[in-house]
Amino acid sequence: MEVQAHSDSQNGTVQIPTRDEALKRLSEVVDFCERKLQNGRIKDQPNERIRQGWATATINGLKAYLAALRDGQLDEIEKRLGMLEDAKGD
Repeated sequence: MEVQAHSDSQNGTVQIPTRDEALKRLSEVVDFCERKLQNGRIKDQPNERIRQGWATATINGLKAYLAALRDGQLDEIEKRLGMLEDAKGD
């Protein structure tokens, strides 16, 4: 259930997971949380709060990845639309 952004410290780039990878990871977190909910009472409250915090952080990270992917896709669509409009105007 671990989210990894692959980084290359040599050139400072970060490789964002694909949409499918992010959705798969998000599904794993949701499945984990559902299993914890269905298994009943948690005996070790402090540890469970830590686990819930990590699950929340993971979900928030995945939401940020998906938003970045969506922004990139919108930028690409806007660029392609501009090229089409320029070609049509000629």
